[in-house]
Amino acid sequence: MNDVSAAVGEKMPWTDDRVELLKKLWAEGLSASQIAGKLGMGVTRNAVIGKVHRLNLAGRVWDAKTGFK
Repeated sequence: MNDVSAAVGEKMPWTDDRVELLKKLWAEGLSASQIAGKLGMGVTRNAVIGKVHRLNLAGRVWDAKTGFK
């Protein structure tokens, strides 16, 4: 397997520091895409959403006029 294909299949570990940053950014109202961008290291929007669900973090309600409530 070459280096490129090995990197694609690798998973980013959720360290305690990264989980705390995720919780902080989620509480601040950043989107999953924005959080993924800040975490870097190939973290995807879907990885963030999955972790949010596994951590049972509060969901957010969208109001079309004002944004998140």
